[in-house]
Amino acid sequence: MSKIELKPSIPFANGTDYEVFLSTFCERCNKHKINERGYCAFVHEGGCPIENALEDARWGEPFPSNDIVKVYEDGEIICWNACAKFECDDKELMQKYKVLMGETE
Repeated sequence: MSKIELKPSIPFANGTDYEVFLSTFCERCNKHKINERGYCAFVHEGGCPIENALEDARWGEPFPSNDIVKVYEDGEIICWNACAKFECDDKELMQKYKVLMGETE
């Protein structure tokens, strides 16, 4: 049986990595909300604190490296940036997420 290990991530290498993370995790997550201005909603508007922290990191605040993690399987990296608090109603997608994060039953 393989061993899954999660480690804090580092800031995205470029805008493409950021966009991939948004489309893979944020835009599929139940916590993702868009405000009336077309941006991710602030926490006080019901938005995701991780998504807000990502926006703040663009302007010099700390990167949320404990909530965005690197996933290792048997010592080899298999995912550079995964959201540690992803949730969605799609059961098949959540099962794949749980396998990625080592949360298999």
